[in-house]
Amino acid sequence: MYSANYVDQHLVIDVYLEEVKALVLHSDNDFYVSLKADTTFIPFSNVLKIKYEHNKMRNGVWVNGNYHYLPITIASDKPIEFEGNRYNGMFKLISSQKGSIKIINSVELEDYIAGVIPFEIGIEAPYEALKAQAVAARTHTIHQLINSKHKGDGYDLCNKTHCQVYKGLSSQTEKTYRAAIETSNQILIVNNKVINAVYHSCCGGSTEDVRDAWGGRRSYLTHVNDSRANDNGVPYCSLGGKYVKWYQSAYQWSLRKSKEELGKTLKIGKALSIEIIKRGKSGRIHRMKVIGTNGNKTLSGELEIRRIFNNAKSSNFTITDKGSYFSISGKGFGHGVGMCQIGAIVQAHLGYSYDDILLLYFTGAEISSDWILDDIGIE
Repeated sequence: MYSANYVDQHLVIDVYLEEVKALVLHSDNDFYVSLKADTTFIPFSNVLKIKYEHNKMRNGVWVNGNYHYLPITIASDKPIEFEGNRYNGMFKLISSQKGSIKIINSVELEDYIAGVIPFEIGIEAPYEALKAQAVAARTHTIHQLINSKHKGDGYDLCNKTHCQVYKGLSSQTEKTYRAAIETSNQILIVNNKVINAVYHSCCGGSTEDVRDAWGGRRSYLTHVNDSRANDNGVPYCSLGGKYVKWYQSAYQWSLRKSKEELGKTLKIGKALSIEIIKRGKSGRIHRMKVIGTNGNKTLSGELEIRRIFNNAKSSNFTITDKGSYFSISGKGFGHGVGMCQIGAIVQAHLGYSYDDILLLYFTGAEISSDWILDDIGIE
């Protein structure tokens, strides 16, 4: 189902980094390289210069002037540096159908989560928000592993937003690393199954119901207000600007869209008017019709709608006809499903714990560390 496996009771996953024809790796200690069909590691210097070569007779790489068949595994007692980023774990090099090398970081789960946190919520977030992000990211990771998101690609996850942004040790701080370690192995479950703990930057006041956003029903991904009665019902994400200035522009924003440009993009002549067909419970538009001089166009899905409107931060917006253009007034940043990261950050500033934060956004879920990848299912 997946290539992730337990090594000395630690879950190790394979994360795709990049495809290249040549690369240079550095370490503060010597490298050890395990060659194809051989589990013996051969010592090399602390700099590896690797170049791909493929022909009818062989498929492999030159490593410091010596030719070796793929795949190979590279290890060091110190982090491995690649293109300015440093990584724990080992590197695997496998061949690609594109005539290049796939570079894969084989890394323990908690090191992976520590490498995700800075790029998904930022290092400036307060500690309880970092811990909430760690548990959400870990849960999302396990859900993806079970779903075999990259089945057939030769790895478990990629390092882009398609999975989660991951850059190894880059930008990690003592706090972000500690957030991963102190929540080690904790995931969110419902009915003893791992949930899909998705998240986004800013909900704009309330989260979206997954049924409206993507279809299907998930009891833990329903519409919830980003607030509590004991905090006067004020959306937490609306207070973000109090702590970090740019947070406010994620909660509330505006833009313009020329009628000429909109019509040209949709190939309907000049846009004349817009009809909102469906909004979700958070206010996000999921279906709209644009009427033009040379036809009409129906847009479906919040992502398509955001792209058409200058990559708007969300599809939770109102439209005012200004003659030659449409004025857009919006709230929120992202799809709106699951955890609101700015809401989490504000709650942490207000003294809420990471489990308080998570259980607000994921209805009916609980935090568990009693699971094994091979035994747990998905909810």
